[in-house]
Amino acid sequence: MVAQASRGIGMPRTDSTGLYWLESRPEEQGRSVVVHLAADGTRRDVTPPDYGSSLLLRSDFNVRSRVHEYGGGAYHVIDGTVYFANFTDQGLYRQRPGAAPERISVSAGLRYADFDSHGRRLVSVREDHRAEGLPVNTLVSLDIDAPSGDGDVIFEQSDFVAYPRIDATGRRIAFIAWDFPNMPWDDVALWVADIGADGRLVDPKRINVGVQESILQPEYGPTTARSSFCPIVATAGGICTASTATASPPSIRCRRTSARRSGRSAKATTRCSPSARPSFATRPRTGSVSPCSTSNPASASPSTCR
Repeated sequence: MVAQASRGIGMPRTDSTGLYWLESRPEEQGRSVVVHLAADGTRRDVTPPDYGSSLLLRSDFNVRSRVHEYGGGAYHVIDGTVYFANFTDQGLYRQRPGAAPERISVSAGLRYADFDSHGRRLVSVREDHRAEGLPVNTLVSLDIDAPSGDGDVIFEQSDFVAYPRIDATGRRIAFIAWDFPNMPWDDVALWVADIGADGRLVDPKRINVGVQESILQPEYGPTTARSSFCPIVATAGGICTASTATASPPSIRCRRTSARRSGRSAKATTRCSPSARPSFATRPRTGSVSPCSTSNPASASPSTCR
């Protein structure tokens, strides 16, 4: 019997030119490559190889970030131009269509991950290792038309920051942050802010003040009519989903259903809706069903979602 490692596929992205994804390749010493699929079915590797003088395939380009050490969100695409974190030096690179990658971050000791964009600006989590001691995590904004730069810091109030997500209008952003000694499954702040013309945050607000909960993956809905978003909210009693949020904090409605077990864990499914109708969530290790809601997570405890 002959066994062979398989390629891993993840992080799908789309833009006006087609579909992109990240492909990890064991046969290329485990490097990760951005792949593009055009509307006509043409498939190509975006990340170039470098054979050098070695008989083995070697590349200076490996799309992988070390932000928070475990990485994730290592690339972004804007109109066919790919922006990515390179594993070898953790620099931020820009690769225009048909061209070789060019480094746009200047300073050594900076790491980038978890990108989103609005207009001509790229927003990223940046981790600064230039000084001794613990690294400094911030949100930064970069002008994609500038030849180079490390980014302008737009949020630095927390020890950790993640999941910057911009709405369809390009004028509103949501993200999460947390501080020592908490981990993201202990207590997370959900922030929202307007985005100014210079890319800086205007009137940032934490919308779950006074609530201890774990929040992951805030995502805005695909509409320009209003800035509705749906974070996944995990509490001590289970998993809830926020239905909508505009200018005010979102209401949370959830219902637990029986879980389908796969091996030792239960698979949970959540569904978000732009309407005020309840979303659905699965709580592992239980088969009970009960409605629960909090009208305002900034003033009511999510423990009612038990």
